[in-house]
Amino acid sequence: MLGTSKDIKNPGLRTLPPGVERFFVKGGGLSVIEISPEDKIEIINEEGKQICEIVVFNSKGKSDLSILNLKQNANADFSKKVIASDEKISKLFKKKNLNLSKAKSSIIFNEDCLMGEKIVLSSKDKCFVLIAAPGNPQNVHEQNPPTDLTIFINRANFSETDEQFVLPTPLNDPILEQLVKRKTAETYEVKAGEYIQIIDPGGRQCSDFLAFDTHKLNDGVESIIDDKATRTFMGSAYPGPGLFSKFYDGNHEAMVEVIRDTVGRHDTFNLACTSKYYEDLGYMGHINCTDNFNKGLEKYDINARKSWSAINLFFNTSIDANNVATFDEPWSRPGDYVLFRALKDLTCVSSACPCDVDAANGWNPTDIFVRTYS
Repeated sequence: MLGTSKDIKNPGLRTLPPGVERFFVKGGGLSVIEISPEDKIEIINEEGKQICEIVVFNSKGKSDLSILNLKQNANADFSKKVIASDEKISKLFKKKNLNLSKAKSSIIFNEDCLMGEKIVLSSKDKCFVLIAAPGNPQNVHEQNPPTDLTIFINRANFSETDEQFVLPTPLNDPILEQLVKRKTAETYEVKAGEYIQIIDPGGRQCSDFLAFDTHKLNDGVESIIDDKATRTFMGSAYPGPGLFSKFYDGNHEAMVEVIRDTVGRHDTFNLACTSKYYEDLGYMGHINCTDNFNKGLEKYDINARKSWSAINLFFNTSIDANNVATFDEPWSRPGDYVLFRALKDLTCVSSACPCDVDAANGWNPTDIFVRTYS
């Protein structure tokens, strides 16, 4: 959890009461959730006829179903198979010291259970709970797909402040962890193949992103992500995970690709905020992303500019039916993020946008957090 340097009162529009968290277990998948003493776990069988496999690990990483008052009736075969097939997940289990090889499981529900059937479990101690929705291989002549489970966690002890400012668990061992304080910008470098995770800890906060080709920059050439080239080649307002995921420079060379995006609402049409934008509104001398970028990039001998064509992450813009460019508060919730993979050695800069005169940052700028991974 992270308290930003300038807390906002309403970081996101919660649909759940304080202390309640919702998770989804996709059919054929699994989720691992950290549980505290006296927390209640409600598992809902949304479509019915879906079994649920539960494995519980105590604070020492050993299998212990008694924490949830469950009895062993299976050997966690599905969970073991899924985790063994994914090297990254296996490494995470080892890092958390969770011993799955000797784990036992409890199967709840059955193949005849009704739609909406649910069970509520109460925890006696701190633990990690693995919840899986097992499925069999699909045959073309059968209609037997695994279906989703919905999980509600009712926390016995919680802080509304902690829920407002969230740093998600690192995806791996970070190379860099950089707090970008509100109304500032920070530079950092990544190698080709490394990952960049740009996190909005408080919700509703824009972060402008620039990336330069480091090798060309060392030769005095400023090759940067080009928004027009990107939109043209991707055929969309901005890339997203999947086939059309890459950002390009003006030489039509891919710079980064989007691996994961928990928001799905960004902007590539507008400039990073400039002094002129605020002056036109009557705010002379207002701090802005362009000046912050220029200051941060001085050490790379990058020429200062009046404006930068940045990737405006979390900026909620659109073009309405009258061809008018509009924007509103960001969709990002506390802890939302975008994960890029660098396709070249890059010199990057990320801002925590200082705009406090409109809805771009929910009327009150907060911090951004950056992690990089190998």
